[in-house]
Amino acid sequence: MHTTVYASCSYLGGPGTLNKNEESGAPGNDGINWVAIDNNNGIDFSDNADFIPPFVIDAANSQNLYFGTFRLYQTKNAGTSWSAISGDLTTNNNENFVTTIAVAPSDSNTIYAGTSDGLIWQSSQALQGAPDIHNVKQTSQPSRQVSAIAIDPLVPQSAFVSYSGFSCPGVSGCDGLGHLFFTNNSGAAWMKVDGNLPDVPVNDIVIDPNDLTDNTVYVATDSGVYVTTTATTGATWNVLQSGLPNSQVLSLRLNASSRTLVAATHGRGMWNIKLPTLSKAIALTSLNPVSANAGDPPFLLTVTGSAFTAQSVINFNGAALPTSFVNATTLTATVPTTQISCAGPLFVSVTDSAEGSTSPLRFTVSGGCDFSFGSITPATQVAQPSSTATYQIVLDAAGSNGAPVQLSCPNPPAGITCQFSPNPATPVQGGTTVTLTVAIPASAVARVIRARPVGGKSDPYITAEIGLAALAVMFLALQVTLKTDKKSIQWRLHAVLALIAIITLMGLMAACGGGGSGGGGGGTHSQTFTISIEGVSQNFQHLTSAQLVVD
Repeated sequence: MHTTVYASCSYLGGPGTLNKNEESGAPGNDGINWVAIDNNNGIDFSDNADFIPPFVIDAANSQNLYFGTFRLYQTKNAGTSWSAISGDLTTNNNENFVTTIAVAPSDSNTIYAGTSDGLIWQSSQALQGAPDIHNVKQTSQPSRQVSAIAIDPLVPQSAFVSYSGFSCPGVSGCDGLGHLFFTNNSGAAWMKVDGNLPDVPVNDIVIDPNDLTDNTVYVATDSGVYVTTTATTGATWNVLQSGLPNSQVLSLRLNASSRTLVAATHGRGMWNIKLPTLSKAIALTSLNPVSANAGDPPFLLTVTGSAFTAQSVINFNGAALPTSFVNATTLTATVPTTQISCAGPLFVSVTDSAEGSTSPLRFTVSGGCDFSFGSITPATQVAQPSSTATYQIVLDAAGSNGAPVQLSCPNPPAGITCQFSPNPATPVQGGTTVTLTVAIPASAVARVIRARPVGGKSDPYITAEIGLAALAVMFLALQVTLKTDKKSIQWRLHAVLALIAIITLMGLMAACGGGGSGGGGGGTHSQTFTISIEGVSQNFQHLTSAQLVVD
């Protein structure tokens, strides 16, 4: 079985800097087994870059590789094609460049990068093109070259960063800011952890995976290899072991299974040391089950091992679960759905207040990620019949591996129809915006049969009042008529009858709503509708709503 090996050469300003060997590194005749993977396929070789640029592989998926000039390049097909996933990451790309890149072992979406002018960049959406990449360097950190970044094997938010150069506190012209820093919140804040390290360049960092607290750390410096078991709790550093030649140590790598630490020096060869086992008698040997689908119902997890006690606790992806002690070799705990809301490799370990911590075992969650509805803009829309209304809906991903969400309007009211674009939509961290267009039919409005007159009286009352007024007028007119001579009686009687007819007609018009501002016999008024919006993605289903006023 052959292993694929990747190698980066000095920056040639053209193809041949990045190479791949699928024969376990065997060169073949004249190096025929080494093939360039940067031949006019996306990398701009006019970029400024380091003498030997950083070139790293995603430990969880060997198809994903990263290369740094003054920006980041990514391939997701083992070098067949490359894409730039960042702009200029330096303060001056004619002089500066990316010096180190790190991919989180437990999350392919999380990457960090450092530059020769001291900047630190972080993204949690690398596989989506790193749209969220941002500078996380703090003012308390130096502007010297970032030499290395090491990410916690299980927690992508936790990382160490080291700097080259000399700090020389108190000396004019020096920054006095140190060499080694730690974050547990993706770079939002950094803590200096130099402790008693000598004031020399720190060139590489290794976090011991057997210590889940991030306290056991090894660093390569210009004066040898140092170790601490209190990195984040007041670091005290010691020389790892005597016997190394007096030379700069430029690189460190740890084989976790054999506990072998390898140190590469500048000109004095490579050295290895067998590290002691950190864990005590307590051990974790198996899980049941070993996998689940994202969004599955809660399930019972059984772990087996040795030296468990009643104080032992199962840690599921960093969360301590209420644990039942069965016996010294068996523990159980219920894993809630919230702990498997997103696909990816998770890790299970056991901690004990007396016995210490076990090495973690991998638990696999298949599928995608849960999602949630974010803001809807506007929350309420006003529109006319026979028109459309639009809303902007934000879909948020619960994790880094968002799955497509199918959107719909269940049981839309009044003949209203909905159209989403795009649909389905894939949420990402930071939000994906979807446009909802609502089509409103002409019938989506309430028709008024008869409007009430001002004052609130009903038609019978109005008619009665008008009738009484007419009778009063008639009575007065007759009284006047009877007191006049006969010659004018006929003319005046005709006038009174005409007046009565006019008053009666006005009363009928008012009663029927036909008289001017009193309203009409048809008419409409506004209606408010609630538009339900449903999203479905694999096992996940969520609802939200928007308001529509048809006027």
